[in-house]
Amino acid sequence: MLPPWPNSVRATVGALIGIVLTLSSGEVSAQVVDMSRPWIAYSPTHYVPGITDPTTAQIDADLALLASVGFGGVMTYGVAQPLDRIAERAQTQGLATILGVWDPKSVSELANAIAAADHVAGYIVGTEGLLRGDYSLSELEAAIVQLRSATGKPVTTSEPWFMYLENAALRDVGDWLAPTVHPFWDWALEGLCAGTLDPLWAARWTADRYHDVAAVAGSKQVVLREAGLPTAPGSELDQAKQTTYFRTLLETDNVQFTFFEAFDQTWKSELSCAGDVGKNFGLFGSDRSPKAVITALAVCGDVNVNFSVDPADAALLRAHLADPVSLPLSSLATARCTVIPPLRPCDVLDAMVLLRALLAPLRPPGLARACLAAL
Repeated sequence: MLPPWPNSVRATVGALIGIVLTLSSGEVSAQVVDMSRPWIAYSPTHYVPGITDPTTAQIDADLALLASVGFGGVMTYGVAQPLDRIAERAQTQGLATILGVWDPKSVSELANAIAAADHVAGYIVGTEGLLRGDYSLSELEAAIVQLRSATGKPVTTSEPWFMYLENAALRDVGDWLAPTVHPFWDWALEGLCAGTLDPLWAARWTADRYHDVAAVAGSKQVVLREAGLPTAPGSELDQAKQTTYFRTLLETDNVQFTFFEAFDQTWKSELSCAGDVGKNFGLFGSDRSPKAVITALAVCGDVNVNFSVDPADAALLRAHLADPVSLPLSSLATARCTVIPPLRPCDVLDAMVLLRALLAPLRPPGLARACLAAL
């Protein structure tokens, strides 16, 4: 992710936002990407581009961990060897894959992407390559058309959010829109030290940018390809701020996003006043150790582990309470419907809290807020 863009462009974007919101058609987006389970951006551990490749066993361990905590799909960045095996390995873990093609001009990457078609839900061709000047829009469009024709799967690209507001041709090339939105870099570009970033502001800013793009998307679904906040050792950017950011974003209505990113990438070197942040966006460390956000994302009553409370959770929990011996909950489901504090197994109080939330006229509160209110 290359954050800086010209201030002149930012000024133009700001002027356009009001116009865009006024002209929004209000159409309902077609759901191309299945957002019933959470997605996370994934690059393997033990991977340094051009230097060190992960083994199949290491990729399997990464993906098994992501599946175990409730993620339903991964979005990747490249499909050159050995990354071409990720989609198939993810499928064995019950994970969907939206496969990334880093270079739309690469014959071998496109061939690998086509070969993986049976294992993928769709493709993202290029990530911020137009911003960097790596390829032209016509080269990008040719690769998208080739992949779509060869596989029958949905295909899109990914660029920073503001480029979608300016460029109708960019909005047209994909089957859905996958902008990147990074409040950390926006804060830094305002000349402020990003280490002082307020995570509540960051989440609101992310949601606002999402809706800016949705306003010009017409009938197309918008799913943020990247949304995240780094932790930076020795700075004010810590795991608590990362947790607050994701908690708030999850509780924000009508924002579809991909968690950025799965694991810290030690080879990255994006520096700021907050330190070496590029390598610290992971929800897990590079050694797969979970950061605080992983346990904090558990939602009270989320029995089917999709980071929200919905009618399916109520049905599963009712069935379990009626016949707990024949219909036991998984250990992960039990953890998700535990009232905190104190930690204890699911019981009737959890069921009542869940049902009360489902009957409420507003969107069910998440992240144990309803549970805490009931104690």
